[in-house]
Amino acid sequence: MAKRIFLLGIMAMVLVFGMTVIGCNNDNSDTDGDGNLTITGIPPEHNGRYVAFWSETAEGLDNLRGAISFNDVTETFTLPQIISGSVTIPMWTFDANYNLVRFSGNARGVEGALYILTQAISTDAEFNINMLLYVRHWGHINFQGGGASITWGSGITIPLN
Repeated sequence: MAKRIFLLGIMAMVLVFGMTVIGCNNDNSDTDGDGNLTITGIPPEHNGRYVAFWSETAEGLDNLRGAISFNDVTETFTLPQIISGSVTIPMWTFDANYNLVRFSGNARGVEGALYILTQAISTDAEFNINMLLYVRHWGHINFQGGGASITWGSGITIPLN
């Protein structure tokens, strides 16, 4: 009987430890608040390619955009490049007048997609299909101070049809 109680106690401790590990999600937080989304662990075949990040609305936050810069006059945007399996993407949002401004706020549960393209500059907000190589989706990104860090492995691939 003492052995069974001891075993039950060990199993309870393992369960508590397991639930703690599963419940902690440290994969997508950013404590320095730099206003960038950093993605690491990108497969080497994507090195040298360019990326844009588009998000869905989360917690009252208007859509986030990820690119180096946007030009409203020419309607072009400049994209960051994947280097050594990593990319850092400046994040933008819309102000009250629907102008793009750097994002510096907090947002939990942001759902968004990374678009991998062949060129650094695009004139089409929907991306020219000839430039689009790959799409990766994340369902829950937490931004703090405008920034977040995620891994490639925490997202899922969206097939291009």
